[in-house]
Amino acid sequence: MRLLGFVLLGYACYFLALIVFDLVAAPRAFIIWLWIGLGLIPVTVIISFIKHNLRQAIGYLLLGPLLLFIFVRIMPGYEFSGSEGASNFPTIQPGDLVVARVAKNALTRGEMVSFDTWQPTAYDFIRKRVHGIPGDSILVCDGVTYVNNYHFSLENNWQPVAFDPAKRCNSQRSRYLLGENEFFVLGDNQRNSWDSRNFGPILRQQIRHTALYTIHEDSHAWGSPNVTFLTRSFVMPEH
Repeated sequence: MRLLGFVLLGYACYFLALIVFDLVAAPRAFIIWLWIGLGLIPVTVIISFIKHNLRQAIGYLLLGPLLLFIFVRIMPGYEFSGSEGASNFPTIQPGDLVVARVAKNALTRGEMVSFDTWQPTAYDFIRKRVHGIPGDSILVCDGVTYVNNYHFSLENNWQPVAFDPAKRCNSQRSRYLLGENEFFVLGDNQRNSWDSRNFGPILRQQIRHTALYTIHEDSHAWGSPNVTFLTRSFVMPEH
C-alpha cells in the first residue's frame, strides 16, 4: 500500500507540472512530457517486482496507463479530441489529435473554436474558424463569405480578397450585422463545410474551446511532432 501511495503521489506531481508549467501549450514539450509519463510505468513495475511480486507488478503495469489517460483527459482548462471529418481539411486531417484550451472572453478573427450546436448533428460539438466578430458586417455571395467586404480563405493563404462591387450574386445572397455576442464561423474547407452559411451566426455562450494546434497522425514517435498551429491572423486592410 505504501508503494501505491508513492505511485499516486508521483502521478499527481506529474499532472501538476503539466498545469503549472503549461506544457500542453507547446507541442514538443507536451509530447516529451507524455513520454516521461509513459516512462514512469516501467519504473513502477520494476520496483514493484523487486520489492513485492509478479502479481503486483502486473497490477501496476495496468494502473500506470490508466492513471496517465485519466489525468490527461481531465486536465482542467484543456480539451483533447480527434478530427471531426473533412470540413477543416487539410488543416485538420482524419486521425489527428487536436489540442484546445478553454475559450477566453475576447475572441479574434482567425481563431479555431469548438462550440455546441443547438441543432441535431452526429457530433457532440463542431469545430470551425471564427471569421466574423461582434460589429462585423457579413455578406455571403454565392457561398463566398465577405467580412467587412473582404474574403479570407486557406486557398489565398488567409490574405484579404476584396469584394468586387460589380459582382452579381446569382444563387445566394445573405447579409448579417453581428450583434454583441455573435460570431460567424466557417470550416477551412469552405467548399465542403456545414457552418454559419447554413445555420447563421453562433452565440458566445455556445463556444467551448479555442484550438491551439493539431498533432498529425503521421507524426514520428521520436523527435519533433508533425504539428499545424490552428490560429491565423486575419488582417483587415485600412480604408
